[in-house]
Amino acid sequence: MVALLLSLLAPAVLAAPPEPPPDARFDLSLWCDPRCDEAALERFDRSLTSVPLAEELPDAATAPTRVAGLAPAAEYGRPDASLAVALPGELDAAGVAVLARSEVVVVTGFAASTTQVLPLLRQVYGAFATLARETGGVVEEVGTGRYFTAAAFLRHAEAVATDPLDTTLLFVVETEEDPDGTSQLSTWGLRALGLPEFQVASVAEDRLDDVTTLLNTLAQVAFERGSLAETTPLLETTPALPAARRRAVGIAGTATASAVSPRDDPGHSPVARVAFEGRFDVPPPSTSTEAAPPGEDASEDTAAPAAPPATLEEARAQAAERFHGRVRAAFSAGLPPGDRLFVKAPFEAAQGRTEYLWIAVGTWEGGTIEGTLHSEPAWVQHLASGDAVRIHESDVFDWLLRRTDGTTEGNATEPFLHLGP
Repeated sequence: MVALLLSLLAPAVLAAPPEPPPDARFDLSLWCDPRCDEAALERFDRSLTSVPLAEELPDAATAPTRVAGLAPAAEYGRPDASLAVALPGELDAAGVAVLARSEVVVVTGFAASTTQVLPLLRQVYGAFATLARETGGVVEEVGTGRYFTAAAFLRHAEAVATDPLDTTLLFVVETEEDPDGTSQLSTWGLRALGLPEFQVASVAEDRLDDVTTLLNTLAQVAFERGSLAETTPLLETTPALPAARRRAVGIAGTATASAVSPRDDPGHSPVARVAFEGRFDVPPPSTSTEAAPPGEDASEDTAAPAAPPATLEEARAQAAERFHGRVRAAFSAGLPPGDRLFVKAPFEAAQGRTEYLWIAVGTWEGGTIEGTLHSEPAWVQHLASGDAVRIHESDVFDWLLRRTDGTTEGNATEPFLHLGP
């Protein structure tokens, strides 16, 4: 197979590594229907009192900060009625009608250090989901240009609150055709994760889907590693998140990133030009890629791999069988240094909600599992990430074994949790 080089950059340009953003920042707006109830706005503000309110966002935030205000809908930039039905996101006819009659828009902006932004994102998205539900308004995700009805944004916020985070929830890839018939692909929204925005130039029409997959995978890798490297080898096992690994199947090569001029936006988001040399046609492995847990010799298991589950119920049954068998035996024998076992369990939250949170397992004795909360709760008010928790093994909804080499096993239910209604 001939290697594919997507973008050729001059050596002098390649020498300039991608610039990390000085902070992470994002904006959300809510189009009221037609005006937001004052009591709902007061409850919304109280839900964010832990985030200091400022007159303007700093040039480089070192702590969570917010700005907020109300703007007349007619002056804020109402989408043209003829285009509203085709807006990106999840907007139905009722949502388009809300936009048309809205008189006031709640306008907010948030910034934080890159290490603090994920809990802030989840807190803010949860607060906006509540405000939208209480007022019937439409939420605008300004960085991506997407619009959501109240019900759709609630699903979006719940997906963002799920750990581990799927970064594709928070950015979009825009295609802009050039005069020569090729296209430039650009991301919008990665600044919310403390990453530079990505661009790939001179993409042929028959490679648009491949390059979109490349950018989705590279964003997940950069987020999991905490930054975008100047050179990143990409294989199907590179991302830890199972959904990202599935997207990356067939990709093998090296992505190279270099700095270009920042965007002309309020935060002057850095932009990294991405070039890729490699292949998009690597065939998937002919045998199961799921590794045997530590301490178990995979060569002893000669049976054909089990068929992938077709439903959530089958996935849960498969997860439970392995959890109480192979995984428990491996954990009891002692995991290799650096390997971690996580379990997902339900916790009761306010207003009758149930929130599923990940726990980093410390001990597992008898039927009791003790560890520290790995998720940042969106709804459970009495817990925070890092808190000590104790559950019974019968409460485990799913599990995830994460190894030091970046591979994972488990999380079988994840493919069935974001399929929508």
